[in-house]
Amino acid sequence: MTILIFLYGLFIGSFLNVCIYRRPRNKSLLFIPVVILIIVQA
Repeated sequence: MTILIFLYGLFIGSFLNVCIYRRPRNKSLLFIPVVILIIVQA
């Protein structure tokens, strides 16, 4: 149970970190850059 809470905290913390970074720059929270998609497909 402790591990699930820890992983949930990591997920929420990571998402909030993305929000804090992207919202002031008026970037989308849902769409990732095309560069990441190209790297993942390679």
